[in-house]
Amino acid sequence: MVANMSSTTPPVDFGLFTSLRYDQQLLFSEENTKLSGNEEPSPFYNLRFHYDRLVDALHAFGWRLIPSKVNPEDELNPKLEDTKVERGEYPQAFEPIRDLERFRKGLVDAVDNYFQTNPKTSRESPLKLRARLYRTGEFIVDVTQTTPVPLINLFPPNPLPSPSSLLDSTRSTSSLPSTSNPTPTFSLNDDTLLIDTCPMTPSHYTRFKTWPRPHYEAARTRLGLSETDAKREVLLWNHDRWIMEGSRTNVYFWRPIEPSGADSQRETGFGWITPSEGTSGCLSGTERRWMIEYGMITTQDLKIDDVKYGEIVLLSNGLRGTWPVTVQKY
Repeated sequence: MVANMSSTTPPVDFGLFTSLRYDQQLLFSEENTKLSGNEEPSPFYNLRFHYDRLVDALHAFGWRLIPSKVNPEDELNPKLEDTKVERGEYPQAFEPIRDLERFRKGLVDAVDNYFQTNPKTSRESPLKLRARLYRTGEFIVDVTQTTPVPLINLFPPNPLPSPSSLLDSTRSTSSLPSTSNPTPTFSLNDDTLLIDTCPMTPSHYTRFKTWPRPHYEAARTRLGLSETDAKREVLLWNHDRWIMEGSRTNVYFWRPIEPSGADSQRETGFGWITPSEGTSGCLSGTERRWMIEYGMITTQDLKIDDVKYGEIVLLSNGLRGTWPVTVQKY
């Protein structure tokens, strides 16, 4: 059961945030266009899902989000219910994301400013955007360069390949001559997943992206992962020993699918599962949401004791998409 910690006093600099990818190749992705919010090609990865999650976080923490067509000064407006969610404590914080177009404009302005102040950086360069919203009304978008990622990782194949298929793909790729330039494939690399040594307490601070992030930073520090370590991740679990997520990712395991509901992977009896938000308290990830909606993964809970060293699992986030890793001992 996820604890509701929204009533506790947050830090003075407490804010909500989302991290997403800016990538010119996304302009040619029909799938990404569907998620742009205006049915036009967009360089922002899964934009509508990022906006939806920010709005959900506002409601979860009791902040107010007034629809753009409602006059916030009209105290008699019947659409303004007298609840903490609708009226909130910090109404000034929501102007930058009152609707999706304002949110989009904030991101576009941040990207334009980055390239103007960094004229030697190619506009084809992929970027990481961290959009932070504070109770004071500040909306800050941090922009940095990020690593190129093949489009197949941002929108992976459906159905997702099994662990054995990933191993076969890796072996066939490694046998190619070093001078060859193979087509990018969804294949295994040397990324690893380490199991945390302490449980995490589920709350709104794990269900949504919040700032600062001391609980995640502590987990990474325990296992010796630095801020810039992108090749290793930490697997988090709660006090009931249910798997939650990674410190920066959602997680997926290849397991027998429990007989409930329809699923395209039912034929084999196995498929990729991800912890449910209700039991584990995991983050509501944007790439996770996309794969759930397409039936590529199933929500099903798993105990940390059932994880095997050496097994292949999948990770995903709003910056790198989805990729396979291997569970290793710390």
